[in-house]
Amino acid sequence: MSRILHQCKAAQSSVKVEGNLGEWLSTQAVQYGSNYLLAHTDDGVIWGKFDLRGELSLSQTQQGALQQMTLQTLRLFGDHAEVMLWRVEDDRWEACVLCEVDKDPDFLQAFDENQMLWGTDATPLGDGFTQMSDGAQGLRHTVPLEVTGKYDEKHRPLRLQVRHYLKEDDFGVVYIAASRLVGLSEGSEKP
Repeated sequence: MSRILHQCKAAQSSVKVEGNLGEWLSTQAVQYGSNYLLAHTDDGVIWGKFDLRGELSLSQTQQGALQQMTLQTLRLFGDHAEVMLWRVEDDRWEACVLCEVDKDPDFLQAFDENQMLWGTDATPLGDGFTQMSDGAQGLRHTVPLEVTGKYDEKHRPLRLQVRHYLKEDDFGVVYIAASRLVGLSEGSEKP
């Protein structure tokens, strides 16, 4: 599969996590235009979506599931930026932002890749969320999309769009220097 490179201007920087985590996430969502939240916890994955005011919505089945004690990583993402947080010692958070910029870019070239997510059986939950399950083990996650239909192992409809930023080393070798999440969609046959 060939990659389509495109010109971009993007930069990566550290950001400080201060105050109440929920309020901080809401502020970052508004500042960077984040549409989605993807959290990895001790016991699973939690998806959420932000409105224009930075209000976070989780599915009815996940209300109250975003417990700070069990969170390991969080990603807020959308078309223009990703804010990533990860837990460090003493229950502190570190964070960085990778975003499109007008000046002083760290990256000038990128390509996008759609990664297939698991899920063949869609159960609409309302409010724009769908529970996707897969396999005999009953693996499931609840995505902030309206997905309909029953699929099989050859066609899993969910796609996570990832943007890979490129750099060139001292020997002229181009490599992926950073990646960020961009979007979530119901996709086509090919990842």
